[in-house]
Amino acid sequence: MIASKQIQAIQDALKSVPCRIVPTSFEAEDAGLAGFPIHPQWRWDSCAQALFELKPHGVMMRLPLFWQLEVPLWYACRAARAPIFLNDPENIPVGVSALQLGGMDTVVTEQRDASTFADCVQKENGKLPQKWIVIHRAEDIWNIPALLSDCKVAQEVHLFPGLPILSQCPMLMVETSGIPRFHITKGNRYEPVTGNIETLPRGGIPSFELKAPPITGGELCACGELTYTQTV
Repeated sequence: MIASKQIQAIQDALKSVPCRIVPTSFEAEDAGLAGFPIHPQWRWDSCAQALFELKPHGVMMRLPLFWQLEVPLWYACRAARAPIFLNDPENIPVGVSALQLGGMDTVVTEQRDASTFADCVQKENGKLPQKWIVIHRAEDIWNIPALLSDCKVAQEVHLFPGLPILSQCPMLMVETSGIPRFHITKGNRYEPVTGNIETLPRGGIPSFELKAPPITGGELCACGELTYTQTV
């Protein structure tokens, strides 16, 4: 992913900005990789809300450590009063064992991993954990594996790791059929005319205008917020 000119311009100043830094790509080998500043007090509130609804006994994170989401997820788990277990996505046997023996009942993973892991868990355990938080990469097709059709699934879309731009309220989380619907994640503003997502300035970190994936506005949700779906 090629970083925007605005992100490129701030790279030299990042060392003097009081912030956390997340990668602008999901892949460590991306030639266009840069750093993106996040306020040090930022909390993954959309994930915390999803965990509040899911009421996990234990949360297993199957996201690459390169994404730098383990600390925000830890805070979200603490708010939900649930322990967190970090499972390397490539170490599927340990993840399966954690579900069998470690008291984990909720999986946080990305869409690209969800189908493979769910298939392995079902073959080994005969049943799946019923609670999932699935992250979609903005450039991917935002669908959920058929194996998870009977599970409780909260979905998010990240422009890059640590920047959720679309997420689901409790009403949208319970929709198990059709095209997934989302809200603009709080802390961002969507400009339909330009197709940009604008982040809000905070604590010395400027606002950024970033190209959003193609989305289509829909009806108002029961929560009162406008819904969006992926334009395909």
